[in-house]
Amino acid sequence: MSIYYGRDIETSVDGDLVVNERGDIELAESYEASEQLLKTIIATDIGEFSSIPSFGANIGSLIGTDAATAIERVPILIREGIRRSDYIDGGDIFIDVYPIDIDKIIIFIEMGGTFIDSGGQEVVSPTGTLKFYFPFTAERIREWT
Repeated sequence: MSIYYGRDIETSVDGDLVVNERGDIELAESYEASEQLLKTIIATDIGEFSSIPSFGANIGSLIGTDAATAIERVPILIREGIRRSDYIDGGDIFIDVYPIDIDKIIIFIEMGGTFIDSGGQEVVSPTGTLKFYFPFTAERIREWT
């Protein structure tokens, strides 16, 4: 398992900056920053970021496919996107995909590793399980928790 120490600007689920009561932009702890990056990789198709054209998992390419194809390809595409990001160790990611409807799958992702918080303390695997709902017949990932 890798050690993650990077911090980033904290964003909400909608991608908005998080501002504290004093009006200052908040910084995310290393595990929060890694989780934010993972969510961004999954929600981004290749070519959407003009400054980093190869960024993203490109699971939007599965729109219009069937459930079996989506279930098989989603973990592969996510791992490729993680590898291209060159920040998260692919060995620290555990992915499970299940159908939940005729046109929707759910993706469960756990991120292992050791994270260094703002106080310099080590925190082991604090992110828990991330859930992403992917309606592979719709236009985008619309929900995640």
